[in-house]
Amino acid sequence: MLRKSALRGYSIEGLREKLIATLYADDTTVYLNADDSFELLQTILDKWCLAAGARFNTKKTEIIPLGTAEFRTSLIESRQLKQGDAIFPDGIRIARDGEATRILGTWPGNNVGTVNAWTVVIDRVRNTLSKWSRKNPTLAGKSILARVIAGGHTQFLAATQGMPLQVEKRLDKAVLDFIWDGRKSHPINMDVLRRQREDGGLGLFHAAGRNDAQYLTWLGSYLKPAHERPLWCFIADRILLGAMTRTARTTARRAAPSHTGARDSPETYWARWPPNGTRRRLRGQ
Repeated sequence: MLRKSALRGYSIEGLREKLIATLYADDTTVYLNADDSFELLQTILDKWCLAAGARFNTKKTEIIPLGTAEFRTSLIESRQLKQGDAIFPDGIRIARDGEATRILGTWPGNNVGTVNAWTVVIDRVRNTLSKWSRKNPTLAGKSILARVIAGGHTQFLAATQGMPLQVEKRLDKAVLDFIWDGRKSHPINMDVLRRQREDGGLGLFHAAGRNDAQYLTWLGSYLKPAHERPLWCFIADRILLGAMTRTARTTARRAAPSHTGARDSPETYWARWPPNGTRRRLRGQ
């Protein structure tokens, strides 16, 4: 109903259909254009609920304003998408700048630092490792636990939002303290422990190494042909092009391959990075 409605949503170059909604299990995210009508959305949802015998939980409904700072402020103060439109019900929370909103385990928002989203995760890793430390596991056992706990608790958020360098260091420090029970003197170099067993190590978890593998997976998805690319790749095209200088953008238009499905593509520049700068650029630093 949403995709066939008069709601505009977002038209993204390279995509055949407008971006209007994404659904996962019982979690639904709707994307409204500044010219759309919240009242029309409510009418559509009411019809769907009537037909399906379901209902949306207004108390759990949250709005994340997109666009300029002026537009976001206006939306928050008026509680309207546009003048003359329906006012958002009182039970709906509108995220202000600096406030993150949880969506499927991620924390998007305006002017929200990703470091804040990681604080709870790192604390949980430290607390769990501390509990296991009291059981006095062997060095090999600690290596396995570090992979399961430090790696497992952080994999999803790292895959969806990336992990800042300072968080990487905090996570590796938590593993280091767990391995050596907080002692400052280490009889075996950590780089040695991070090697695979056949190379004399324990395969100890290393945040930077795991994250680099994830970023390369992102790159692989980004460089796929248009019909295989995930939705986020087409959005990334527009963001990257917007960050380019005028000269770089002109060069991209002339040299970009056509298989990505976008008229302008920054993909040309991935192949031009020198090897020693790849990790920094993959991380957007």
